[in-house]
Amino acid sequence: MPKVRAAIIGSVALLSSCSFSGPSETDVETALGIQIHDNQCVAAEGKPGYMCTFLTDGNNWSITRRLIKTESGWQPVAGN
Repeated sequence: MPKVRAAIIGSVALLSSCSFSGPSETDVETALGIQIHDNQCVAAEGKPGYMCTFLTDGNNWSITRRLIKTESGWQPVAGN
């Protein structure tokens, strides 16, 4: 039983170290086709992906968008 417990703990640790982090500033810029700064992303509640709030370069509009990870990279979700 200790070996099984160690295997489970090891698996959880491995999964925890995988890249489950949200999109970077560059990821958001690429997905939306705009220049941004002050990007902050948190896991979306009850939905897949991350909610990202950022400021647009130039006019400093504060925008929040949900992005999901796809095979082709981060993609914005219409309607959040």
